[in-house]
Amino acid sequence: MLMSTKQSPAEQVESQWLACVLAKPKLLTKHALPLNAFQSQVNFDVYSAIWHLHKAGSHVEDLSLIIAWLIQQGHDDRQATQMVCRLMRTNRDLAQFAEYTTELNCRLADRNVVALNERIEKQTGGELVRLDAAAVPFRQVAWTELLEADQPTEWLLPGMLARHAPGVILGPGKSLKTSLAVDLCGALASGGKFLGQYQATRSFRVGLVSGVDDRQALLDLTRRWSAAAQTDPQRLADNWIWALSLADLADPANREQLSSWIRQHRLEVVLIEPEELLPPLTPRKRLQLLQQIIQACRQAGATPILCCPTRKSLPAREMTFADLEAAGCQPLARQWLLVNRRAAYEPGSGQHQLWLTFGGDAGHEGVIGVDIDEGRLTDPGGKRWQVALRSADQLRREAERRQAEQVLQTRCAKIRRALGDLPPSEASKSQVRARAGMNSPRFAAAWDQLVAAGEIAPVPDSAAQFQSSVPRFRLISPPPAKNNLPRVPKIPSASPASASSRQARPHRKIRSRVSAKRSNRNRRK
Repeated sequence: MLMSTKQSPAEQVESQWLACVLAKPKLLTKHALPLNAFQSQVNFDVYSAIWHLHKAGSHVEDLSLIIAWLIQQGHDDRQATQMVCRLMRTNRDLAQFAEYTTELNCRLADRNVVALNERIEKQTGGELVRLDAAAVPFRQVAWTELLEADQPTEWLLPGMLARHAPGVILGPGKSLKTSLAVDLCGALASGGKFLGQYQATRSFRVGLVSGVDDRQALLDLTRRWSAAAQTDPQRLADNWIWALSLADLADPANREQLSSWIRQHRLEVVLIEPEELLPPLTPRKRLQLLQQIIQACRQAGATPILCCPTRKSLPAREMTFADLEAAGCQPLARQWLLVNRRAAYEPGSGQHQLWLTFGGDAGHEGVIGVDIDEGRLTDPGGKRWQVALRSADQLRREAERRQAEQVLQTRCAKIRRALGDLPPSEASKSQVRARAGMNSPRFAAAWDQLVAAGEIAPVPDSAAQFQSSVPRFRLISPPPAKNNLPRVPKIPSASPASASSRQARPHRKIRSRVSAKRSNRNRRK
């Protein structure tokens, strides 16, 4: 969507401010604005590109980087180029940049006051006097009014999920987002524990909205969760309402039906899998539609929680707030559950090792490890749902130990190769270290490990054999177990002469090849 030919006064000020920043990027260092200062979607997208490039330390004056960022966010090449060029042609005055900044800050303050008034009126039933929005740029608010308007956080799961705050469950594909959503629904509807540990404050009326294709998988998950949690089936039946639909939530009429369904069942929490209910969209349009879905739920009185995928696969690691931003969900979420794998899933094992990162605007945050055992269909009783939580600090220490062990084994392998490549007469410790290409501290740790394990030993009587006071070393293969010794006939031991002749055979072969090549060259001549 490009900027229209005629702009409103607010859009004109936004464009002038952006044009000044594009002309003189240093202005952004001292006069940066929050993203929500821009109401025009085009200006918002361009400023998002400028802001992210500025934070990354890139050159904002490089317009090609801005255009590339816009294309990455869903605009096509022509749209992105026209958006930037239109701003560059905007009639702006650098001398009035401070006035543009003040005007945008004032407009943002007005919107914030309106939003705060609506929140106060909703929380207090309209008993408090609305905040004064006439004075610009200052707003007079009585301290007592702020104290009275300040309400304690209401929790769904204390320290993990709050009420009235839109949330997301975010993770890459096949990271058990739906399974965790079912566990969360069951815990809230029954007043039980999420993941077997996080106790709900009470039982809530919960709705789960997904596509009809997920019916069998959701029913299977629910049965396994109920069996593991040993909950009262009647309480679940009363408080947990399902909506399996083919309705396209991009249609305003269907979103209105969603609101009516929430009001009809007096739902307090609604978990939605929007990917099953939305057509293919650009990231920007998808974000706008998800915001409308959240608004429909909140207007009906429910706390919305959306299950969203990341835009790309992720390596096995903890997720952070940066992943929420990269997925385009940051404008949606006031709280979040970020789930990713700690280790790749082994097909058929039923064992899942996950990271779960949670946090939100209420100040709550944390990271835990989640181990889920689903079993196998062939197990007695079929598949199951068993959850165990792990301390993040303990998991990090274990990962560090595994990494250190892996590094040590890699260095040991280098030493084995180096020792095997060196002739016996040159296999001193210093020569092995030089051949392995390691510094002294790293080499010493790996060398001591191999010596302690009995894989390396000094060559007996090396001083006399090699006429050097520097000891030589050799690799020692570990002896086989006694019961596994192979039965081989005894053969007479070879004499030193025959042994030396065998050692010389490879050199004789090399010399014979060289001689053959020389004779071939002579024939060609």
